[in-house]
Amino acid sequence: MSDLMLWRYVAETASGDARRGEIRAASEREAAAALRADGLRPVRLNSARAPAASGPAGSRLDPATHARLMRGLADLVGAAIPVRDALTALARRETKRKPRAFLERMTSKLEAGDSLADALALDPSNPPRLASAMAAAGESSGRLGPALDALADALEANIELRREIIGQLTYPAFVLVLFFATIAGLSYGVLPSFEPLFRDAAGATPPETAFVLAVGAVVRAYAPILLIAALAGVLAVGRLFRARPGLAGALLDRLPVVAGVRAQMDASRYARVLALLLENGRTLARAEPTARGLVASPDRRARLERAATAMRDGASPAAALKAEAALPDDMVDFFDLGERTGELAKLLNRAAQLYDLRSRRAVKQAVVLLGPALIAVLGVITAGFIAAVMSGVLSLNEVVY
Repeated sequence: MSDLMLWRYVAETASGDARRGEIRAASEREAAAALRADGLRPVRLNSARAPAASGPAGSRLDPATHARLMRGLADLVGAAIPVRDALTALARRETKRKPRAFLERMTSKLEAGDSLADALALDPSNPPRLASAMAAAGESSGRLGPALDALADALEANIELRREIIGQLTYPAFVLVLFFATIAGLSYGVLPSFEPLFRDAAGATPPETAFVLAVGAVVRAYAPILLIAALAGVLAVGRLFRARPGLAGALLDRLPVVAGVRAQMDASRYARVLALLLENGRTLARAEPTARGLVASPDRRARLERAATAMRDGASPAAALKAEAALPDDMVDFFDLGERTGELAKLLNRAAQLYDLRSRRAVKQAVVLLGPALIAVLGVITAGFIAAVMSGVLSLNEVVY
């Protein structure tokens, strides 16, 4: 018993519920086997003595790399190449160390008898949860090739949307940098030439001029300290958000424009993942926890969880979702129509496409307003600096004449 290690696990029951706990086993493989013997499908296994994201140092892969590897695997499996051979071929032609190590780990686990779904779920590179769910659906239905192809499409669509949003925020970010650069330029290049003039003047310096000169003096005197403090603040906030994962989402859900965009993106993601899993042979009860786990908002996840409980108690999906206000009303209408027509997956796909378009349109509209607003603020502050200095210069003329 002394050779057994303690493992913390997250597993999925036959009904699709998530279960967390601890188990003792000599290795990760034995812990996973023990969970499967109890009717659970391992989703995450971590040594209790290691951090929550255990695994080889630096083994994590970014979403773009996972998407690229899943696309390669989907292409080969779709060409009727066995999964293990496809992984071996991908590893041979992979030039980067971490992706090659990931492919080699997948090959080793399949050679040891693990399923692709379990290998993905337990890998320390932190693959998207959707990857193991889609692999499990494809393996159980005998349609692994189409399932991997749909998975690659979904991962690539998420990356494209993320890149589009980042690209649209580039211009406002540039304007914000220009704003701080303008303040620094005025403080270092313009105001110092006026300070001796007002300091030696006989009359009193106007309040607005004194304020602007004081701001410039503070910026010049404490710029390094302010930069260090700002950097420390960013790091502290980042650490706080990592320690409390739900905090960032809760704060974002309180911002008017951001909350609306996040709601649309969550609805799109939830509907798309459900549709993918339903199309590949998963029941709604098995697919829903995976889709719910990919929702960004903590409050929305809690509402969806209560709705899922109501579904297990016999309520229809549309009624349960509407009662908890877990999704927008028109999305619930898609659920209702899908249930009545037997085309739930097809209608959820259509709903996801509509909400994708809405979220992208909302981001574009917000950026279109944000850029000019920042420029207007920059212009007002610059004009205020200049007006304050000119006011002081005019006051000097009055004193002289």
